[in-house]
Amino acid sequence: MKKLLPIVLIILFSLSALAEEKHSLRVEVSPFLGAVFKSDFSLSGNIEYHHDYRYLAGGKLAVFFNDSIGVEGYFAYSLSSVFVIDNEAEKTEKTRYSTLIYGGDLVVNLGKLDVIPFLAAGVARISYRVPDEGSPFSVRGSHYELNVGGGMKYYWFEWLAFRGDFRWRFIFLGGGDLPTYTSYFEFTGGVSFVLRK
Repeated sequence: MKKLLPIVLIILFSLSALAEEKHSLRVEVSPFLGAVFKSDFSLSGNIEYHHDYRYLAGGKLAVFFNDSIGVEGYFAYSLSSVFVIDNEAEKTEKTRYSTLIYGGDLVVNLGKLDVIPFLAAGVARISYRVPDEGSPFSVRGSHYELNVGGGMKYYWFEWLAFRGDFRWRFIFLGGGDLPTYTSYFEFTGGVSFVLRK
């Protein structure tokens, strides 16, 4: 995380300077809140993970090169509660864990009106951290993921929009005791502030 912060700051300052020079660029900043669904999975058929809840909060920074095409970087912090079911030992325990997600999407706007639907696809890095060392939750470390989805933005003013996003995320876990990949659905809502238009 300490290595990531300077990179993010450099990107933010670079994009701001670029937007000043290239007035055709539009920069948007979007804080958001959301929830994750259908993220349960099993390990080798013996251990099952069923989420009680999984919420997230974060921010997005988008740069649009014209009315239709843009790129969007984002980060999110997620707090989750999960039931760990050991079918062999016939035991169930509950634990919490946190997740950090950061990545980038290609975004395609499908309109130019006040209400703009859009499509998005990209790649991200997801890192798990279990705060309790005695936790039975064994999935920890970092994995790559791909995502596809879209959303809708409603511009209340030229500088302010309400947005809702949907993503279908595929996490590549690497095999072994873990499945090759798992997937989940993510729904978020927030606002977008237009810094340059």
